Amino acid sequence: MWQGSTLMEHDPEEVQVRRAATVVVIRDTTSEPEVLMLKRNRRSVFVPDMWVFPGGAVDDEDHHDDVADRLNGLDAVRSVVQLSRTDAAAHWGAVLRETYEEAGLVLGRTADGRAWNDKDLAAHSSWRDALNAGTTDMATFLSASDLHLDASEVRYIARFITPMGPPRRYDARFFLAPNPSRQTASIDDDEAVEHRWVTPSAALDAYGVGHMIMMTPTVAILMRLARYSHVSEALATADSDAPPQTMRLRQGTDDTRRILFPGEAGYDAAEESEFGYIRI
Repeated sequence: MWQGSTLMEHDPEEVQVRRAATVVVIRDTTSEPEVLMLKRNRRSVFVPDMWVFPGGAVDDEDHHDDVADRLNGLDAVRSVVQLSRTDAAAHWGAVLRETYEEAGLVLGRTADGRAWNDKDLAAHSSWRDALNAGTTDMATFLSASDLHLDASEVRYIARFITPMGPPRRYDARFFLAPNPSRQTASIDDDEAVEHRWVTPSAALDAYGVGHMIMMTPTVAILMRLARYSHVSEALATADSDAPPQTMRLRQGTDDTRRILFPGEAGYDAAEESEFGYIRI
């Protein structure tokens, strides 16, 4: 779990803080929404053996002009992320790339507006392998596949910065995207060794008994998503002008740490906090 920290504790001379993009892929069920979660390889340097959402570092290749040119509607939504257009495009591009690399899902559409299905994924599987191997880049893949991403369909919902201490640190922005209904998720069996569709409440229950190990931001986002009965409700909140909710942590008498949001009992008295906020 991430430990208490604030934005001012950054020390890039010690450990470089890299930008990252993470996407919460969500779908409706007959009871409540489910999210896609991946279990990281226990050999990973960063958060080994933990359950996470698809995502990773924003690479230099994500800043390619050809990637930005295939992000439709970016100017209408980028102001909320508080980044330059170039950096915002790189984050949305990284979301598209990481979701494909790690989870095998393509969030984009072809030029005529058609979403991919499992047959498309199978026909283009060599591109996923090449992206994971680093023998091609996202700009080349998007051009060859004639794919575009509607940025408004991938909502910006949170930001967290890894505190001092871990061997890798990230300034991570989180996004929310509906699951492509005709695509089946699959892991890369490298960074991720298992995947699971799970309701936020069930994931939190599993976390509570130690069956799913997670970072604080993951738990906090699941707590917020557990309030919604339908995907449309979560998306509507992400699209609204609701103010960001700054998260705080409070040490309990039993040595546990509670995640608190404004309005909850004990929030104002909480002394420990991480730099992180959620918009849903």
